[in-house]
Amino acid sequence: MANNTITSIDSVYMLSVGGLYNTPVQLQGYMADRAFETDAVDIAELVMGVDGILSAGFVPYMLRQTVSIMPDSPSSEIFENWIEAERTNRVKLVAQGTIIIPSTSRQYTMTDGYLTSITAIPSANRVLQGRPFTITWNSISAAPL
Repeated sequence: MANNTITSIDSVYMLSVGGLYNTPVQLQGYMADRAFETDAVDIAELVMGVDGILSAGFVPYMLRQTVSIMPDSPSSEIFENWIEAERTNRVKLVAQGTIIIPSTSRQYTMTDGYLTSITAIPSANRVLQGRPFTITWNSISAAPL
């Protein structure tokens, strides 16, 4: 029988950052409407010849992933420490990650990621808003649980 749920409530996101969080830490306190997402990328270069024949070639690509966390999330400290360590040492730290999504029985492994975009402080509206952080990964691979 098929699993007819697509909930993300039980997903688990583990992140390690070399030289800072060598043991993976679990991210907590995602934004409800936008926990984590990846940008669409072009994975081919296509060329149409004058004779109408389409040719294609593989091109390497980077994968940008945005993780959005609530302003009161304990995971804010993980990203703030990562930012501060890079600023203090003037070096980019490389991350590794794993996302487990039980509802779809899938696991995603992210390798060689760099923090590439931050929101320094939460936006203050009627209530504080979530904070998006972008990690650019060298690769993301999927596997069954």
